Amino acid sequence: EIQKTNPLPGYIEGPWIHKRNNLYYLTYASMGGNRQGTSKPAAPRPGGETISYATAEKITGPWTPRGQLAESSPNSFTTHPGIIEFKGQWYFFYHNGMVKRPVDGGGSFRRSVCIEYLYYNPDGTMKSIVQTVEGVSAPPQPNE
Repeated sequence: EIQKTNPLPGYIEGPWIHKRNNLYYLTYASMGGNRQGTSKPAAPRPGGETISYATAEKITGPWTPRGQLAESSPNSFTTHPGIIEFKGQWYFFYHNGMVKRPVDGGGSFRRSVCIEYLYYNPDGTMKSIVQTVEGVSAPPQPNE
């Protein structure tokens, strides 16, 4: 049975659901939403999607909006999330427009897959993602 859920701030598209420690996380592409831990609106780059998220004790909700997880991706209007755990480490996948061809410097429709380490706070909220060029080439720092 399909159930209507509460509105998610700035929801656009690209939902991803994962579960950690009996809590469900719904990440999605958004236009705005709020910064994590505040009621202050997030400021996406002009015309660019950000990644926001919500949590729930049941997959059917109700969902509690938690704010922006990642800012707009470089050189791309869209960005979509993916989150997995592998060998005890959590990873955040997304895309940007940094793929370069000899004739241009990348662009919104030249999606590059990116990956960053994902960390959680003791209360179960996710730490904001810092988008890097390096990705996961360096080992994760303990307790980050």
